[in-house]
Amino acid sequence: MKALRFRLKYETRGFDEYINIYDEKNKLSYYSVQVDYSRPKRLLYNKNQERLTVIDFGTDDIEDLLEGYPIYVDGKKIGHFDDSCKMESTRDVEFAHVVGPEWCFIDKGERLTFRDYVIEDEKGGTIMKMKRSGRDFVCDIAAQENVVLALSLASVEFWRFITTTREY
Repeated sequence: MKALRFRLKYETRGFDEYINIYDEKNKLSYYSVQVDYSRPKRLLYNKNQERLTVIDFGTDDIEDLLEGYPIYVDGKKIGHFDDSCKMESTRDVEFAHVVGPEWCFIDKGERLTFRDYVIEDEKGGTIMKMKRSGRDFVCDIAAQENVVLALSLASVEFWRFITTTREY
């Protein structure tokens, strides 16, 4: 089966900053936005403006903070996004760990002009490959059922890249 390809592009409208996600035909499929800067949340919407996922970086729930930042899909908590430390027992170069579906977001190569990431499941199977292509990130996602969560994680990393380097 052919991987699904998406391109993440940073765009602005007025003072609003978006990560717009385009399909292979260059049509807007999804967009991601960060809201509430005092208690930040990264939201993913489809092109019909339906909220698909929320990663709550502003949580103050102690249980959530022990696990990582909660990830909600359709209002239901499906896991936690833990970017606080490397998980040496699972991967050497792990960037983030998603508890629930048990995914690892791995930074394969980080240089000034090139970024290369992969999301793997607990068996080492590839969920998504992501590379920086010029100013955009290009994602190849293996299966349709993983698109929403994989794009949510990809938009978090793209936003982190933008805010730390301001290369866009």
